[in-house]
Amino acid sequence: MAIDVRPNLLDRAVAWFSPRAGAERLAGRAAISASTSMFGTGGYRGGQGDRQKRRGFFARGRSANADMIPGSDRLRAEQRDAAMNAPIAVAALNRMVTFTIGTGLMAIPAIDGEALGLTPEEVDAWQRRLAIDFDAYMASKDVDAERKSTGYGLQAVAYRGTITSGDMIKLRVMPEDQPGRVHATAWKLIEADRLCNPPTVADGAIDPTTAPPDRRRRRDGRMGRAGRLSHPEAASRRPDAATGRWADPRAD
Repeated sequence: MAIDVRPNLLDRAVAWFSPRAGAERLAGRAAISASTSMFGTGGYRGGQGDRQKRRGFFARGRSANADMIPGSDRLRAEQRDAAMNAPIAVAALNRMVTFTIGTGLMAIPAIDGEALGLTPEEVDAWQRRLAIDFDAYMASKDVDAERKSTGYGLQAVAYRGTITSGDMIKLRVMPEDQPGRVHATAWKLIEADRLCNPPTVADGAIDPTTAPPDRRRRRDGRMGRAGRLSHPEAASRRPDAATGRWADPRAD
């Protein structure tokens, strides 16, 4: 492999004053050129701008919200359409759900008997009891707030919804209008399409109506030191002992 290194103006100037220094400088440049041609300049090859495939391609780093939120509705709709009508997409989703969830994720209890002061026999008994109770709960429809699916079925629904729509929220609820329920705790799944900010709250902003008191903003829109209230009367505010709510200083 031929390495073509020609002296530039600075090389010729150095060689005019000191031929030895000029020769060493030229030899060093040749060594660097040979190393670069053999091993590259370092870093990922895909990130180097001299590649033919990257010409005309430009991207800049932004926040996660800036990258995902503007096109999330369209992407979610296209993903769901593909999950319904594209056989390859359906097969890919089914494969992921089958190999990740299968017939359901089981609990394998492993309690620390030494820390709890239990004998090996008591540890085995507790672990068997936990496994049996977990399976009884997950095999029932009490896990679903709407009592339409078992707990193991909800695992598959939650995972499929996450990989299809990009998000899924699980809310723990305790329905009181379902007679015959054995387990009080149930779970309600919220699809990604139903997740959004209130109309008056921008992405990444704090909702003053639901934020904790130490994260609420001042009336003039500024935040106090370390995120705390900057109202003059903030130091004297305390939650009501009976209701636990914070009093509105404007009501005084």
